[in-house]
Amino acid sequence: MLTLLGELCGRQGAHDRAVEHLRRALSSAVGVGDRIAEAAALDRLGETSRLTGDLDQAHRHWQQALTIYKGLDLPEAEQIRVKVSAYSGLRGT
Repeated sequence: MLTLLGELCGRQGAHDRAVEHLRRALSSAVGVGDRIAEAAALDRLGETSRLTGDLDQAHRHWQQALTIYKGLDLPEAEQIRVKVSAYSGLRGT
């Protein structure tokens, strides 16, 4: 639910609120060991970082999400891999 709230805030341009909700979602997912929810929150944090222009942070979040999705052998890994690949050349590092 918090991930969805964060996503909706991000779509409305309320990026600070989006990050707040997404960090809470991430913390909650980690706390209960829900790796899928953890990866989803990281993906949305990556998207929010991209929208605010922080491509380095977006890449870090997506890389973490990719590691989780690959480890769980989930199809979402391919979508995240595309994001990681697309933004690797655009980062400031």
